[in-house]
Amino acid sequence: MTTPKVPRKLRLNVKRWLAKLSVHRSPLRNRILLLGDIFLIAVAVLGSFALRFEFGALFWYYLPQAWRMMLLAVILKPIVYYFFGLYRRLWAYASIREVLLIVTAVTTASVLLSVGITALAFIQVQQGNYLGFPRSVLVIDWLLSTILVGGLRFSSRLIAEARSTAAAVPAITVWPGSL
Repeated sequence: MTTPKVPRKLRLNVKRWLAKLSVHRSPLRNRILLLGDIFLIAVAVLGSFALRFEFGALFWYYLPQAWRMMLLAVILKPIVYYFFGLYRRLWAYASIREVLLIVTAVTTASVLLSVGITALAFIQVQQGNYLGFPRSVLVIDWLLSTILVGGLRFSSRLIAEARSTAAAVPAITVWPGSL
């Protein structure tokens, strides 16, 4: 019994498709953005608790929950951002389409984070050490994450535009007879 021969073009397309999926062949191009995102995710989580409780007594009471939320967010959000392609773009040419992509990615990550926080709260209730969790922190975190993630990406566009305008030399055109 012979195996059917696969056309060469189809084999090449399958190889290209597998190469795109390979983690080893396509490393993250924007590692600086990844590190910036991890830092800004932590800032957004702590900032949401700080804005909600203004560093009062409740802030310190809910601080263990903030650490749990930060750990979950630092793991979950970059993965969601990766799947939405936020690390595969050239942000110097960002436009409205990228703003919508950022808002969609942050919203998806925040919804998944909310599900994770709910699961964590359920586990804490079962263990008897549930401290409570302020739901408004999740909304504040979404807002801060949108601003910080978008700001990080669009800052590269601002830098690129500043470089291009600084490199441009103004020209004076002199026409014959204009002097």
